[in-house]
Amino acid sequence: MVKSIVVIILLLTLNFSSFEDKIPDYLKENEKVVNVDFFNVYGKSFNIEGSFEDGGNVIDLNLVLEGEVKYSFPLKYKIENGKINYQLNKNINEGINLEEITPGTYQVILEIFHSDTPVKASLVNANDVADVEYYTFNNDGLSNKIVTISKDKSFFLSVVEGVTPNNVFDIVIDPGHGGSDTGPVIDGYAEKDFNLKYALDLEVKLSALGYKVKLTRYDNEVNIPTYGLNSRVGMPYETKAKIFLSLHFNNIVSEQRFYGTEIYAAPNLNLDFAKKLADNIVEYGNGSYSPSQFSKVMNGVYVRNFKSYQIDEFRKMFDEKNTPFYESISTSTPYYFVIRETGGLMTGAYVDGRDDRYDENPYYRSNIAAEAYLIEYAYMSDPSDLNKIINNMDGFNKGVIESIINY
Repeated sequence: MVKSIVVIILLLTLNFSSFEDKIPDYLKENEKVVNVDFFNVYGKSFNIEGSFEDGGNVIDLNLVLEGEVKYSFPLKYKIENGKINYQLNKNINEGINLEEITPGTYQVILEIFHSDTPVKASLVNANDVADVEYYTFNNDGLSNKIVTISKDKSFFLSVVEGVTPNNVFDIVIDPGHGGSDTGPVIDGYAEKDFNLKYALDLEVKLSALGYKVKLTRYDNEVNIPTYGLNSRVGMPYETKAKIFLSLHFNNIVSEQRFYGTEIYAAPNLNLDFAKKLADNIVEYGNGSYSPSQFSKVMNGVYVRNFKSYQIDEFRKMFDEKNTPFYESISTSTPYYFVIRETGGLMTGAYVDGRDDRYDENPYYRSNIAAEAYLIEYAYMSDPSDLNKIINNMDGFNKGVIESIINY
């Protein structure tokens, strides 16, 4: 189970002069300065990337949190014509695990190795990237605030113990559909009913384990907005959640039999958690992995992005409306909005209001987001699966809970 009593808060109104008075001697500007082009938090992982000129023969590169405790992380980098392009990890849910950083004030620096002795470099926020606010998982009402502080030619992480704020949650669970959108109805059972029933059960059981959990909806007859404030997409951002799970049950009419569990994730993730969700749901739910090969990555795990023909059709629709197209959309862009639009810049969110079919996602440019997954527990359209859905909610949900505990 995630164990931490640390909250990370971005102090957007921080008085830097008073902060400077408290900077220990080891937190000073270094002679060399390196650009930070982008930094972000996805789930519980902090990532950073940037570039700098270096005429020497770089043999290694570390990112260091330097304080009373020192943390060092190897950086991935490429050298092109004397320019060093670096990043912590290409997977957005890998990097610095913020749950493991102890309270204190840390200067974030680079150690550049041309030999056995490193050159220390200060970091500068080259693109005026917004500082981020993170709260660690709730532990007996406590969390840690971690603040990224971009100041002149210095970059800091401030970690402070505190009480978990009432409006901050660990996990947001989205019971798919709702209101007039019933989802498929099979043998008198509507998907929206199963989604809410399973979500409420997860909330009770996860809360009993100490997690703070919020649902995007608690009523089956309410049409929750997709975008905007207090919406299906907005709640993970507004609650500063670390995990976002959208619950669904599949349905397909086909001569081929479809059944089993499918977990959907963004393409630029380490998929270990997605795999654990699939494995545990199958094991405890006495289920099966889906035989579907469409967008399949491994048993039970799927990454569905836009296809070229879908992008072409989308672009044509915009051309007919004489509306500029979303140039950021590519075959690496997640297809499902609950994965794409809840991940901000990290997952290619793009809904900015230009498409008159949807309200704007006010967080589409965010550099902090929950780690999102879409769970298709089983197929309502398969009689065997439907029987398990009706009678084995405890087993299916135990698979989800065990996965979260071990994450």
